[in-house]
Parts: sequence; C-alpha cells; structure tokens
Amino acid sequence: MLAYQCGLKCNEKVTKAKAVNLKTSPCDISKEALSSLNLAQLTIPQKCGVIILPDGALFPHGTLPLHLFEPRYREMAQEALRGDCMFCVGNQIHCEEKEQDGVAPVGTIGLIRSARELPDGRLYLLLHGIVRVRFQDWIPNKKPYPYAVIEPEITQVPPHLDELGLRTLLDKAVLEVLKYTARDVQEEISHVLSHIDELEVRADLIAQQFVNDPESRQELIEETDLSKRLLSLSSILKNILG
Repeated sequence: MLAYQCGLKCNEKVTKAKAVNLKTSPCDISKEALSSLNLAQLTIPQKCGVIILPDGALFPHGTLPLHLFEPRYREMAQEALRGDCMFCVGNQIHCEEKEQDGVAPVGTIGLIRSARELPDGRLYLLLHGIVRVRFQDWIPNKKPYPYAVIEPEITQVPPHLDELGLRTLLDKAVLEVLKYTARDVQEEISHVLSHIDELEVRADLIAQQFVNDPESRQELIEETDLSKRLLSLSSILKNILG
C-alpha cells in the first residue's frame, strides 16, 4: 500500500464515477485556503488529464474527495503523482458517443493534496481546486484517459465593482442559510470565511459549500464576470430558503 501527500479520489467508469463523501468535518470549505500554499505560484500545464464526472463541478479552493477504481483514471492519477500532482475535473452535462463531446466547456484544474492506494490498486484521493480552465481541444489516442489542451479561464473584474455592496449582499445571504445549519457548521464556516478577504475566493468557497444544484454550480463555474457571478450566487442562496 502506498501513501502520498499530494491528494484526490476518482471512480472507475465515467457513467459510474462519482464523488464520495469522506468528510471528517461538517464544513466542505477547504481548510487549505487558510494554509501557506500559494496557489498563484503554481504553473498550470497547457495539456492535462481530465476526469469526467456527471455533476462534477469543482470550484477553485474547494475540495473533492474521489475514489478511483477505473484503470484509466488510476493511471492518470499515478502519472500526476509522479509529476505535478494536477489533473482537471470536467462536468459531463449530457451523453454523447464521444464522452468528451458531452463535457461542459469550463472545468477546474486541481492539485492532489493526499492519496492512498489500496492493495487492489484502487486510489482514494483528495483534490484541491486551483483555477477554472477552458477545455480548448481534446487530444485523441494520446492517453488511455481523457486528455485536453487547457487554458485558464480568467475572472473579469468590472472597473467600478461595488465590492462592499456585493460583499454585504453575499454575506447576508450566507448568514440566512447558516441559520438552518448545525452550530458546529456555523462556527466552522464563519471561522474560515473570517480569514478570506478576496471576494472571488470567498464566493467560490461559499458556492462549494452551499450550492448543490448541478446546473447552478456549472453556471457559476462558467460565469467570468465577477459582479454577475456574485449576484447569481446571492440569488441562488436566497432560493435555497424558498
């Protein structure tokens, strides 16, 4: 059995692949967001392996535990562990003869933060979202797993962004949702968010924690305008409460 300190989890078949719940904490917000790791200093590759998951939208700075048992994804993870410890998560939004044709155009590249290999070769991994990426092209027959040309999807910040107003609107929506959660969840999320000043990071962490609807998650992943993303997220949170 091999253990790694680099992190992620994936499944065997695309149609069967799914995230698994290994949370040891009631908070799904990544504590790595509070660590000394500077994700901005990471070099994003031009080509990267992709795990395709139904409803598989991972936000930057969020975490995704996965169970990898399909041989191609196990090989992808092993190659990543021997290299830069990165691969992408692509959201399968509809089924096509070529599976990559059914993948949403924007996903997230993640960093493996921890990995455990079982005696039968299966892998349990924890993936930490780094940045949104656009799948520019799919490279056939290069690898046994989905392999794509990627480009970081840069968030556009309007020149006259009402940061205080949007932060207040978002925080108010979060506080309303937290009223209906357990006290330990409230305390942990409040603690994490108290250390996050950057509005974009704050929004992604909140979306990772509270937005469960697959279409809404993908819309937030694909929205490049920060102001529109924050307004949309605030609206989604309000709708959670009906």
